[in-house]
Amino acid sequence: MAFEDPIVAEVRDVRERLLADAGGFDEYVRKLKTLESVDTARLVTQVHRHDELLKVILCAEDRTEYKTK
Repeated sequence: MAFEDPIVAEVRDVRERLLADAGGFDEYVRKLKTLESVDTARLVTQVHRHDELLKVILCAEDRTEYKTK
């Protein structure tokens, strides 16, 4: 007997509802692209300083050279 995770089941149900409401996968993707173009302030367009610092730390631990642009 397979274990059913209630959280996974809920995520799958929501996914199916979103796809059905949009009219299928392709229409859902079109909807997302439209939303992205309307609300560009929510898109990530640059790397934040803490992300760069983390890369430096990780490279230092591996003793590999890290070069920025």
